[in-house]
Amino acid sequence: MVIVTITVTPIAMAVVTPMSMVVVKLMDTNIKLAANDSNSKAEYIIKIFEGLKLQPYYCPAGLKTIGWGHVIKEYEQQQMSDGISREHADYLLEQDIEQAKYAIYRHCRVPLNCSQEGALISFIFNCGAGAFQASSLRQKLLRGEYLSAADEFPKWVYARGIKLKGLVRRRLAEREMFLQN
Repeated sequence: MVIVTITVTPIAMAVVTPMSMVVVKLMDTNIKLAANDSNSKAEYIIKIFEGLKLQPYYCPAGLKTIGWGHVIKEYEQQQMSDGISREHADYLLEQDIEQAKYAIYRHCRVPLNCSQEGALISFIFNCGAGAFQASSLRQKLLRGEYLSAADEFPKWVYARGIKLKGLVRRRLAEREMFLQN
């Protein structure tokens, strides 16, 4: 069992168990988030590590962001300058997950189970499709080296050259999810 402490929300803690389940402890209430598909698995891990912010902010990488970690595109600046609703944040997350999933299908045509795909969606959501495409993680997957590929997650823990504890925890959670059956 891997315990992940969340820094974004001091009252939250996540546990990724080997039974394909993410448990979030929020204000002493256990909410079990059974994830049976890759989108759900990715969504849970993204929500845990990104947190929800309805007003624009700058992420540690210096990108203007809103909602569940959605990077605001130039054409969205005006529309989102005064903030968004939770429903809009959820919609943006769905769209971002689909884009990350498309990047997997486009750049990494290898068999993946639901947990592997969920972990990769979270990784691509956070690091970007371009970073994934150029990564040794992708290269190892293309060679069928799944266990070795899992060991690449912990290498992606820097933003602007600074090692971030939140990214260390996130990559550990993604790696654990990737290794689940």
